[in-house]
Amino acid sequence: MSLNVAVIGLGWPGKKHTESLNGLDGVRVCAVADLDEARVRAFAAEHGARAYRHWRELLDGETELDAVVLATPPIVRDEPIAAIAERGLPLFCEKPPAHDVATARAVTEVIERAGILNTVGFMYRWAPLASRFRELIADRPRLFARICVAWPVFGWVTQGLAPVGLFQKAKAGGPLVEQGVHFQDILRYITGDEPTRVMAMAELDDNYPTAERDAEETSAVVVRHASGMLTSHVHNWSHAAKVLQLQIVGVDFDLTWSIHDGPLVGQVDGTPIDESDATDPYLEEIRGFVAAVRAQDQGLLRSPYRDAAQTLAVCDAAARAVLGGTAEAV
Repeated sequence: MSLNVAVIGLGWPGKKHTESLNGLDGVRVCAVADLDEARVRAFAAEHGARAYRHWRELLDGETELDAVVLATPPIVRDEPIAAIAERGLPLFCEKPPAHDVATARAVTEVIERAGILNTVGFMYRWAPLASRFRELIADRPRLFARICVAWPVFGWVTQGLAPVGLFQKAKAGGPLVEQGVHFQDILRYITGDEPTRVMAMAELDDNYPTAERDAEETSAVVVRHASGMLTSHVHNWSHAAKVLQLQIVGVDFDLTWSIHDGPLVGQVDGTPIDESDATDPYLEEIRGFVAAVRAQDQGLLRSPYRDAAQTLAVCDAAARAVLGGTAEAV
């Protein structure tokens, strides 16, 4: 039987998830919603879906839904999720799970009281090299980790390729909450080593001077984990290209994963490691969501909302540390 899925929010993530869903057998994107009327009508016509201007209209108008993909901005999460939960519909929520930790905690309770299937779009958990990394270092003593990230995000905004709201923390959360959350999340997934305390600094800089921007160009974070492992995480939004690296060093291993599309390289017990994989993690996370909906099995999902809220708490602590200049507990 074909699954009827609705997609709410047609920015880049919503469009990407629609493409992934339409590439799967037995899945139909039957309805889409977006505040931009021209965009939603054109997109609905292209994909053979019904168009709605608002998520409430979609949920009221679609009586035979099997699941919902929610790709609204993070400041628009609690109300639609509550309505989706009331309908008892499986939920795929784009990252971050909410704009702030308090909302994420409250939404977690709503989801779990309703008992709906739920997951958050941390796609790197679905990359085969993430699972391989996790396997290679399981139960091995770790010394430190290094995350280095640079994206041309502010360039995309000025070119009209990304929303202007990314300039403002009140709208998008800033680089650490909006995007750095991906990399803190994949580190938690690979190591299982929970962050406990965070220190951070950030630099606004003036490569993209605009009156409304308070989102920093570069952030530097140091995290202490439960095991005693320390992590450094440098995150930049003004570099002209992409740099996405995660290195973890242990007593008997040193491995670096170029996350976006690169290999996993290094050594374990002196044995060289050099592995690559071209699997699209965006497609895999949607494939996994559909499989969980068909089986009605939460255990098939790698990023339940509650766990995603914990990752958000790490980046929230970092953002607080930037403002306060002191170490913050997660």
